[in-house]
Amino acid sequence: MDENDVPVLLVSLAITALGWGPWYVRLARLTRLGRSPGTRWLAALGPWVSALLVLVALRLWAAHDVRDSRAYLAFYSVLGLAWLRLGTWVVPLLGISWIDDVFERHNAAAATAAGGAWLGLTVCYIGGNIGDGPGWWCVGYAAGLATLAWFGLWALAQAIGDFAERITVDRDAAAGLRLAGLLLALGAVCGRGAAGDWVSFAAAGHDLAAAIWPAIGLTVLAGVAERWLVRRPAEPGAEPSSARWPAFALTVVYLALAAAIVVWAGPLSENPLYGPGLGP
Repeated sequence: MDENDVPVLLVSLAITALGWGPWYVRLARLTRLGRSPGTRWLAALGPWVSALLVLVALRLWAAHDVRDSRAYLAFYSVLGLAWLRLGTWVVPLLGISWIDDVFERHNAAAATAAGGAWLGLTVCYIGGNIGDGPGWWCVGYAAGLATLAWFGLWALAQAIGDFAERITVDRDAAAGLRLAGLLLALGAVCGRGAAGDWVSFAAAGHDLAAAIWPAIGLTVLAGVAERWLVRRPAEPGAEPSSARWPAFALTVVYLALAAAIVVWAGPLSENPLYGPGLGP
């Protein structure tokens, strides 16, 4: 590992320890009363599932010098945990909070949506690691652009569809599932926009914009469906008219459209300096 990577590793370790440490202390102190075991397991294992996904992606599709180095695999995995924790601090700005809605109010719908946010953030970070490049800073730049785009698309969906109120006030489990699927779908598109060999800062921005602009249509579609096609429950806590199976079907539609966008985007950028192709 290069000596210039050490300060980044130390900062990532600090964010991981200071961010996730209190998370697990708080989780351990919370009463089990009123909270489903599934929600508790999601909160406990979610970050480590994300870290495992990052590690697998690094081993398969990262730069050649990362795939073959245990030190770099550990470095980018720790950076991924820090990335996820930083993103978790931003998520409440869009109306879904692990602390308030899940831990304190035992809202299972919010837990589902927040789990989808974790996956979306993870895929954005993974995308920035796919391909060859000169260092951690190009990973951070590409993944940072993808993450900002992802938050922007979520903000657009929230502005149109008002997901947060359905989830936090109505406790609509179907709305939580739909938002989770949408956030994963948008993460896949944004992660695809961040993937590929590093060429330049301008090229990274161009690749992201070219890959994700169709996702604006997907976001508008989801927001319109949420506001005008899906009825809200008559009162908070009532059984919503939007049953889970239709919500599951709509979630599958979001993911299928995202897959089509990713395929439509075409091959990843390749820099001749690193040689053709990706893979082990």
